[in-house]
Amino acid sequence: ADAAPPATAAPSGVLAPAAAAGAASEAPAPEGGDASGSESGSSYSSGSSAGRSRSPRRGLPLGPPPGPSLGLGALVEIQGLCSAPELNGRRAIVTGFAAGPTPEAGPRFEVLCFPSDGSEPEPEPELRRVSVGAERLTLVPGAASAAGAARLRLRNVPAEYTTGILREELDEEGFTEGESFTALLFDRANRFVYLTASSDRVAMQIVVNFDGRRLERCGPGRFMPDSILAQIVKVERLC
Repeated sequence: ADAAPPATAAPSGVLAPAAAAGAASEAPAPEGGDASGSESGSSYSSGSSAGRSRSPRRGLPLGPPPGPSLGLGALVEIQGLCSAPELNGRRAIVTGFAAGPTPEAGPRFEVLCFPSDGSEPEPEPELRRVSVGAERLTLVPGAASAAGAARLRLRNVPAEYTTGILREELDEEGFTEGESFTALLFDRANRFVYLTASSDRVAMQIVVNFDGRRLERCGPGRFMPDSILAQIVKVERLC
């Protein structure tokens, strides 16, 4: 009897039909983007070869979700919390991201809450910081989420500052709250200031006026002594 012809090996990089079907069934579907940090975008494996799966790489921190809606510095409203119902309806600023307790739970957002009554007593009270799922947050409509608005963060702000003093600093530079910027909040624990500029042009002006500057006030009309001057401020654009 004639011998059967030898099996032909598949070209390098090409799976046999059965193996290709098995690989396709095991490849996870791409997940959405992320929810504290940071401080962005989920990492995916890439490649131009046909049949290569674009699946999320395991073990990497999640970044913010696609689009500007719930990124760092976003002004949001908390809804539907059961563990801290007193925070429902409170407005907050997104300050970070974290992975959820399980892959199915999705990412979580770290938010810093505004004072409950909107007041700014001296000194300001310690603000509440909580971690919540994206389904518990609603983007606040208005100037802070309008097209063209730009979210900024100032770093190295002196701990002696308050949101009121920062508002005074901005006002003296010609930036009026409600017209030039909104969603101003001081994160004293990290010495960050969050705000949303009304346009790219205003954002660029704020960067020019404050990036590389020393903030020296210790109260309305009062200044810090030279011995405790803060570090130089750095302005970051978040979106």
